[in-house]
Amino acid sequence: DRSEALASKVREKVILLDNPHRETTLRQAQARQARLDRPGRKASLGRRALSQRRLHDVVGAGLEFSQLRALREGWQGYARAHLAASASLGEAMRALDLHGAMVAVEASKHAPHVGVEGMVVQDTRHTLVLLTEQSRC
Repeated sequence: DRSEALASKVREKVILLDNPHRETTLRQAQARQARLDRPGRKASLGRRALSQRRLHDVVGAGLEFSQLRALREGWQGYARAHLAASASLGEAMRALDLHGAMVAVEASKHAPHVGVEGMVVQDTRHTLVLLTEQSRC
């Protein structure tokens, strides 16, 4: 009969009625959201949001070096405060945001770049884009 056939197929077998992995993932997502929502946390924009708002896109804006002097002055104040608050100079230097910093190229595979001095206007993972006093971005 039907009930006997069903009982013989189900007897002594484990039946998964809910997905425990889903619950774990849900708990992890809720914990992550709680961390993001905690008071006092600085809001930051992700790479996609920055790209959509074009906040990173100084290059190609036609700016001249003289127009970015305020960026340079702001960076100097930021760097002083950041370095004063840090215990280790090396760690502090690695953590600094370089947008607005004046830098010089000391070594490069491309010889004409050596000795170039300018202000950092874009900082990517492997590249710094500099604006020199003679160039426009």
